[in-house]
Amino acid sequence: MRLKQLGPKSLYLFILYLLLLSSSLSAFAQSLPVQAEPEKDKFINKKAGAKSAGNSKLYKKAKQAEQSYGVDDQATARSFVQIGDDLSGKGEYQKAETYYKRAAEAYQSSGSKEELATVQRKLAKVQEEQNKVKEAIGNYGKAASNQEDPMAKSLNANDQQRMQTNDLERKEEFARRNVEMLSRSEKGVSQVKVEMSDALNQLAVTQRLQNKQEEAVKTLSRSIALDDQPKASAEKVIGDLSKDLVQNNKFEEAIALQLNLLSAADSTKNELLKINTLTQLGMLYAQQKMDTAAERNLLAAYQLATSLHLTKPAKDALLQLVDLYNNTGRQAKAQQASMGFLDKLDELLARDSSLLDMKAFEEIEGRIQKLEEEKALQATLLEQTRRNNYLLIAVALVILVSLVFIAKAYYTILKRNKKIRLQSLRREMNPHFVFNSLNSVNQFIAENDEIKANKYLSSYSTLMRTVMEHSGKDFVPLGVELGHLEKYLSLEYQRFSTQFNYDIIVDPAIDKMEVAVPNMVIQPFLENAVWHGLRYKQDKGLLSLKIEKKGEQLQISIRDDGIGIAQSMALKTAHQKQHKSLGMANTKERITLLNQLYQSGIVYTVTDLSASGGQGTLIEISLPILKYSYEIEHA
Repeated sequence: MRLKQLGPKSLYLFILYLLLLSSSLSAFAQSLPVQAEPEKDKFINKKAGAKSAGNSKLYKKAKQAEQSYGVDDQATARSFVQIGDDLSGKGEYQKAETYYKRAAEAYQSSGSKEELATVQRKLAKVQEEQNKVKEAIGNYGKAASNQEDPMAKSLNANDQQRMQTNDLERKEEFARRNVEMLSRSEKGVSQVKVEMSDALNQLAVTQRLQNKQEEAVKTLSRSIALDDQPKASAEKVIGDLSKDLVQNNKFEEAIALQLNLLSAADSTKNELLKINTLTQLGMLYAQQKMDTAAERNLLAAYQLATSLHLTKPAKDALLQLVDLYNNTGRQAKAQQASMGFLDKLDELLARDSSLLDMKAFEEIEGRIQKLEEEKALQATLLEQTRRNNYLLIAVALVILVSLVFIAKAYYTILKRNKKIRLQSLRREMNPHFVFNSLNSVNQFIAENDEIKANKYLSSYSTLMRTVMEHSGKDFVPLGVELGHLEKYLSLEYQRFSTQFNYDIIVDPAIDKMEVAVPNMVIQPFLENAVWHGLRYKQDKGLLSLKIEKKGEQLQISIRDDGIGIAQSMALKTAHQKQHKSLGMANTKERITLLNQLYQSGIVYTVTDLSASGGQGTLIEISLPILKYSYEIEHA
């Protein structure tokens, strides 16, 4: 588009338009369509002829971060660090801080202390540039703690102390310590150069704040010579120092400083830095009324910016150039330059690779942000699921513990009921025994045998006293039980002395007071043998109680040569048959309960010897040998 010649008013409006242009560039960039990477690169290379420094690299790093995200956390962290480095170099410290923080989180999770310390130092530097003093101090301290390398630890510690003090001389001292330490370092050249450049910049800042301008200039010159790619932080320090020099009418020093920076831009082929430096030089020359030099530098900056299709740097250079022309009475040239820029504006905007690359980067950045949001959501859901699982497990454990307690309480009650039943059965034996004993006394009285009756009652009372003493116990020592049985058989013998003899044989290997046996379990079998076997025998019989040790078992044998089970059943009256034997039924139930309560493993068999041609009955009781103890006594 070709514009007509502009009047003074139109020129003023044009300059105002240029001032507003910078605020609209970012909005324009957001409206640009994002092309696929190969097409974009082809378009820029073919039509623009060059790319803005670093933007395409930024895009590629972001692409790498997107591709490795969720697949290789270490690779993603490295890409985040590289993106942070690129953004930091351009002065976009807030964005750089975001990426360094992301990288730090990844390294923190993986336990990579050395990489974490490196990122924490970078993070502290960009926070320092944003004047986030507290955060920067904290990250310098963390980096010092995580670093294992002595020099790196000292660098971070010095920077932390430099940030903590308000004394400018102390600040300078800490910065100088880092410079001296790095100058003696034997580490890789590139790594030391970067750190040295930063340390020199920090030293220059402290010198400038103390009005040591000459020292600051020398320090910055050293920094520029070292830095392969002068960063925005260095540009800012140089810009601030240039302003100070100008205010003190030290234009030559300010110009010399910018010329050093221009030389560094040429040697590193940093075109954007070169454009900015040429613009600064033009402004300095204009202030010195060196119009030719000012015009030459501003034109060079403008032409280089337009050739690289860098809209904003071109606009900045043009504003200064138009201002120079107007101040020197060359309005025609100002109008010509303005029209030339307007003619090229559409093409500049369309082919500005920095805008295209930044738009592409922002698109990828948005996708990475979505991936991070999805990851955070997944982590939240996972944490919520984990909490729910923990809650379910806790509820299940509570229920399980409750069930265990309920079951324990139930079995305790069941056991107690069984013990009560066992005691009840044991006490039922006493009336049964008393009834049989009273029958015997009654018989002696009927026979007018007062002496025998008195003797029987005396023996009976002794037996009952010892039985009652142990009536509350499920187990008693074998010696105690044998005492009961001896007294009982003595009583029965007094009544049926003409019917049987008896003997008790105990294995001498058995310690009678150490071995435990069930209380009053053997007695009913002896009673049965006397009352249902030997009592009806025509001639005198024999009742034998034998206790032996067989391995870990106690073997109890009760043998009589009475009439046997079959004949005894035949002799029962119709009335007797209708009544079940209380003693034996009671004993069977007691044995069952003892086995359930104590897992005592009591087994007994009853054999009618007459069925096999013999005479009488054999009862065999087998139980494990239990050592009598306090626990058994009070079980």
